[in-house]
Amino acid sequence: MSGKNHLSRLLLPTGAAAIVIIGSFVMFDLPGSGASEPQRNDLATMDTVALRLGQETFDLWVARTPDQRELGLMWVEPGQMADNQGMLFAFEHDQATGFWMRNTLIPLDIAFVRDDGTVVGIRQMQPRSLALHGPDEPYRYAIETNAGALGRARLQVGDIVRIPANLLNP
Repeated sequence: MSGKNHLSRLLLPTGAAAIVIIGSFVMFDLPGSGASEPQRNDLATMDTVALRLGQETFDLWVARTPDQRELGLMWVEPGQMADNQGMLFAFEHDQATGFWMRNTLIPLDIAFVRDDGTVVGIRQMQPRSLALHGPDEPYRYAIETNAGALGRARLQVGDIVRIPANLLNP
């Protein structure tokens, strides 16, 4: 093996590792990192709905559009969301994909709800995780709250969430 060929074999894995490391910094847009201002939902302008989840009522911002759903609760700082607040993701069709926590700074609970209002899954999600969280069956709505809030409300799989008519099949 020539010296040049041997050197390129050593540099290729090192170069690939550098790309992965650089990509990980780009993947998470860090405020103040010189990147453009992070995109986030303007929660003050979003529609809201009050929903009974288990034994408590939550005030939820409604994410109806693809852009609103994509941004979700990204960049919401700890303490900016009250214990009884969260976000309702309303989809036009049943979904089978999961949620991740890219650029989400606070731990969240998520409940997945079928189009008939039945809760089909509840998961806990950690900040900035790229792990996908989803139920074992399709869902039409997803509800995110502060971590622990759904447990305190005693929401369980199989419970019914009454989705207002104006949110059905958005």
